[in-house]
Amino acid sequence: MIKPLRPLLLCVYVFVALGILMFFLPDEVPLLGEYELRFFNYQNTLLKEKPTYADISGIKDKFDRSKKQPTSKQTTDPQDTTQADTQTFDPSKYETDTVSYKVRIQYSPDHPQALAPFFTYLKSVNQGASDALIRVIHYGDSQLEGDRMTAYLRNRFQERFGGCGGGLQPLTNQLNMKISVTQQNDATWQYHPIFGKGYSRANPNTYGLLANYYRFGKALTATPKAEDSTNLVADFTTWYEAKATYRRSNAAHQKDQRVENIKVLYHNPQAPLRISILEGADTVAQESFSPTSQAGVYQTTLTNAFQQVTVHFKSPANPQIYGVALDCNQGITFDNVPIRGSSGLDFTKMNAAHLQQQMQALKVKMMIVQYGVNVDQNLSDYTFYERGFYNQLKFLKSLAPDMCILVIGTSDRSYNKNGDYVSYPNIEKLRDAQRNAAFKAGCAFWDLYEVMGGKNSMPSWVFNKPPLAEKDFTHFSYRGANIVSEALYEALIYEYEKYLSGYTSTPENM
Repeated sequence: MIKPLRPLLLCVYVFVALGILMFFLPDEVPLLGEYELRFFNYQNTLLKEKPTYADISGIKDKFDRSKKQPTSKQTTDPQDTTQADTQTFDPSKYETDTVSYKVRIQYSPDHPQALAPFFTYLKSVNQGASDALIRVIHYGDSQLEGDRMTAYLRNRFQERFGGCGGGLQPLTNQLNMKISVTQQNDATWQYHPIFGKGYSRANPNTYGLLANYYRFGKALTATPKAEDSTNLVADFTTWYEAKATYRRSNAAHQKDQRVENIKVLYHNPQAPLRISILEGADTVAQESFSPTSQAGVYQTTLTNAFQQVTVHFKSPANPQIYGVALDCNQGITFDNVPIRGSSGLDFTKMNAAHLQQQMQALKVKMMIVQYGVNVDQNLSDYTFYERGFYNQLKFLKSLAPDMCILVIGTSDRSYNKNGDYVSYPNIEKLRDAQRNAAFKAGCAFWDLYEVMGGKNSMPSWVFNKPPLAEKDFTHFSYRGANIVSEALYEALIYEYEKYLSGYTSTPENM
């Protein structure tokens, strides 16, 4: 005989027990890495409050140029920059306006002029120095992939200070997603980065400015006999070859579509290297180089408007090729260097003397260092990261005493918490660690987290119409990247104009 009362009472007991238990269950229990075990309780179900997302209307209205006309400072000729510095400096622009004040660059009290040497070079470029092509290298993680942020900054600075071309390009570009140039390369290239797949401690540490090197061919197993200096092929029976082709991109900024000269960075310590430059199918330049322990830079001018350029390499060994720079003869350029998955703690793997040779040859005057999204953002203490990041910045600063470094702090990053996207709990501690390391190393700092809107700002970028960030709640869309890049550009130009005027911020408005 069935007695329904017993099953009913059992269900009642279970639900009562669960109801009582929900008072004591935590929201979540951290596991390894960024994983966590989540529980349902009264706080995150019946008593749950919706998070408040940041208001980003101010930064959108001020820095979204997608529907605005070009500024009056934009020049039609990359060499014509005579009108660039005729405006009157107004310190109230960034000290009374709330949005502008939030995007200002920060300095430590010990290094209030951390960017002044770079501004000195900008001024010389603006005055038309004949050999003044200066470079800014923008290092970062996957937030920069596809030339995001860098291409925009490059174009804005070239509008004001002159310059053209897409800057330093890799030998391979598997994703082929750069907006500044399209690329095609041989499958024979061997890729060796300082971080990620392809890195090995056994590899030589003579890396290039792109934080990697490329090889083709095979290492020599025996020392060759005396070479014939006339053709550099004596006693070498097998020559290997590889090439990379760069084409004008219709999606690129107008300045990127113009190229006046090409620089090829290489290192051939074992055997000769021959480099040929082709415009279309025509060979326009060719040079052979004897083995050397020094990093080399081969430069040649282009005879026609940039459409397609192929760089062809031949060698009987496996030289290191570092990249190809598509440049103007003068002005300024920005190099885009994304290192996917990196937290910015890998620069000290590179040979300092080797980097110095390349930096001097290419006139690197500033670095922008932008990391953070690959650092665990659930930690309670970031002392280890602050110490490690400081060591990297100190290493980079040691490469050139007159080179400036601007550190861009981590962007906001969100995760799904009980159905709502919220900022990682300790992201501000990570940001503070980055700023502390920057100030200690004598670098300037730009707080991207606050520029975005601070806590719970990433969802506002993702849910915007149109979206300003991707649905991974980590990366900007191209339009979102352009907005923050415009904010950074204006912040740098404000500091430059302040430098020109001789104005010095007081402690109250720093």
